[in-house]
Amino acid sequence: MSTGEHAQGVVRVPAISKHVLRAWRQSRGWTVPETARRLARAAQDENVPIAPGGRDSLKRMIYQWEDENDKHVPGEHYQLLYVKSLGLRSLDDLLVGPPGYTGPADSSGLSVPSQRPAPVDIENLIMAVAGESADYASSEDGRSVAPLSVVHLTAELQRLARSYSAMPPLEFLGQARKLRDESRRLSERTRKPVQLADLHLVTGGACGLLAMASWDLGAWSAAIEQAHAAGIFGEIVGHRGLQAWAAGCEGLIVFWRGRPREAADVVASALELAPRGTARARLHCIAARAWAYLGAVDRVRSELAAADRAQDEAGDAYPEELHDEIGGEYGWDKARHAMCAATALLIAGDPVGAAVRAREAIGLHAAGHAFSDLVSAKARADLACVELSGGALDAAEDALNPVWGVAPGFRRYPLVGRLESASAALGEPRYARSRPAADLVERIRVFSAESAPALAARGILLPGGQ
Repeated sequence: MSTGEHAQGVVRVPAISKHVLRAWRQSRGWTVPETARRLARAAQDENVPIAPGGRDSLKRMIYQWEDENDKHVPGEHYQLLYVKSLGLRSLDDLLVGPPGYTGPADSSGLSVPSQRPAPVDIENLIMAVAGESADYASSEDGRSVAPLSVVHLTAELQRLARSYSAMPPLEFLGQARKLRDESRRLSERTRKPVQLADLHLVTGGACGLLAMASWDLGAWSAAIEQAHAAGIFGEIVGHRGLQAWAAGCEGLIVFWRGRPREAADVVASALELAPRGTARARLHCIAARAWAYLGAVDRVRSELAAADRAQDEAGDAYPEELHDEIGGEYGWDKARHAMCAATALLIAGDPVGAAVRAREAIGLHAAGHAFSDLVSAKARADLACVELSGGALDAAEDALNPVWGVAPGFRRYPLVGRLESASAALGEPRYARSRPAADLVERIRVFSAESAPALAARGILLPGGQ
């Protein structure tokens, strides 16, 4: 085999598909750099040459071998190195793919999963998902990155945003951090303005998701810092949707920390640049809650009215990339809108209005129109507070019954905080001699002690949210 053949790894026989190579690598949980290291070690053990440049050349070649749009494939020389690295018996074993592999890739270049997946190690699976960004990195030419790399990271941001409610915050934190780091790394390798803008959006979006995960774990300072970082990236690329979303996140966290005036100011500034529709609906709802803490009832009602008008413009009328197209945790569906309004009215001293909006949120969730199950849980906590304010302890218990089924890892701070308000309401004189009230206080205490922020603070939060 000539040096040129080593450099490109181009040999027509035996044929091996690109997705089979990728499937073998992913089945081992290897990144491309790790695969290059193992191939180099196999070549050293067998005393056979590899392309000039060593591991760096191998990494570039692996990206080419797995890229469906690239003509290069590994020759028999390199396939034999794969056989040794993978611990296989022969080239035939390599060609058929790993156990459970079912064949051709879909249009995105990812292998189609088996209908009967083989058992996997959960920890390795999580790490493999967290390392997806590195796995799909492409070779650099000094000034840009492969367009597919940017597309993949954007798709990963969407996947994470839409997976937020289904993933415990501690696990989510690791995956969002990996996405942030990978998009940042690629942004340092390109000078193309369009690519930089897309990558900065991904980096900022990942910071925003990190802010939410940090907040859910009760890490206030980290959450505010992450939200601020997300806003800076939005400002850098002129993405008003990201700027508005990050400011809303910061406002939420700030008024939960007891600084409602600061929250109102942050949101007011964001409203000056927020796009019409979903972004403004969310910000007006957050502003209503801040003004409720300040006791400005009329301002609460005007903000909620503005939020309802903006919600009517959301989606198809004025679609926004982050809130509407990527959606998920960035979104603001009608159930979340109603839940947030209920909280504002509850704080403002309008229990009747709060009950109406809380029941609206619960109904929308029951009908399948809510992004997260926790929307209903939080609305139920608010509804329980309404019932307790009217002395209806039995109704409050009924409202909370479905909440107790939330697994510890998914008991995020905003839910726990609402339950603490219910516990405080149970401290009123009317409940002083009530055994059922005391039992409910204890149930809330135990539930909160096993919540995600409480377990994380003690260092015992388990993977999988259990």
